[in-house]
Amino acid sequence: MPYEEITPALIKVYGKRDGDGISNSSFVILDRKIAIIDAGAKGELWREVIDVIKKHGRDPKKEQSYVLLTHEHPDHFGSAAELKAACKAEIYAHSAAADTLRDPSKLATKHFGVFGESSGVTNRVKSVFSKVTPVNPDTVLGGGEKIDLGLSSLTAIHTGGHCAGHLMYYDDYRRVLFAGDEVLEAPGNPCKYMIDLTGSADRKEIVLKRLLELRIDLLAPSHDSATAGEEVREPINRALDAHEMWKNEVYETVNRLGKASTEEIANSVQQALSLNWSGELKQVAAAVTTAAYLRSLRLKGQVQESEEKKGQKQWTSN
Repeated sequence: MPYEEITPALIKVYGKRDGDGISNSSFVILDRKIAIIDAGAKGELWREVIDVIKKHGRDPKKEQSYVLLTHEHPDHFGSAAELKAACKAEIYAHSAAADTLRDPSKLATKHFGVFGESSGVTNRVKSVFSKVTPVNPDTVLGGGEKIDLGLSSLTAIHTGGHCAGHLMYYDDYRRVLFAGDEVLEAPGNPCKYMIDLTGSADRKEIVLKRLLELRIDLLAPSHDSATAGEEVREPINRALDAHEMWKNEVYETVNRLGKASTEEIANSVQQALSLNWSGELKQVAAAVTTAAYLRSLRLKGQVQESEEKKGQKQWTSN
């Protein structure tokens, strides 16, 4: 598995890529203390992280280190338990992520159970997530805390857009923002631009707009390439464009269909935007994102829920 030395003290370690070219990754900060942003999916990434630290002349078993999780999705915490055991690190995560980290079975229902607990899709998603190893955070964060690394410190920024427990970490010394999955601007791939059932489309919009005001010299998202200098604003603006596209299309689809379930609306949005939603996990990701925008539109009084049909909520426009 390759790694990229962004600066001598900042390394991005890449995991295996899936069929869509998406890889999970970890960032390693080599300050006086060692910080690892995200543990990656269950697999071999954690070994590569340890090897990279050693190759740079550091001893992860003897030096104080942290594993800082951006959120509670398995491609970000799947190897956290192994990484903690290998380098004796303390694990930090947001308080809203803690329950899912301790009990990953909640992923299938609390985060992705858009089709109901008894559906075949939900049961198959459960089987996928059942292989994820639980991890108990040593420290739970609320947002605003500073984590001292020696020369620099990282500020935890709670976002809650992508999912309820999502954090970004801002290096105030190097002006680097570790954005997790909050700044992913690929609307054609629901596994990259996604809001789960605990997340919020409105919070995502607020956070993205605030990022345009933050001094960022390097933007480091989990699944996309890092950007620096004047280009930093470009992926943030693209993410905002993707947000507007989703919001407008979901609203127009509800108006066009008259009355429809979340699944029906998601399928129609797929056709309207020509999105690549093949595969069951992508269908779930697309449906939970559609549900997030329906919740946002409901709060604004633009759509409403009506009686259920075949166990699924029906949506109509106001």
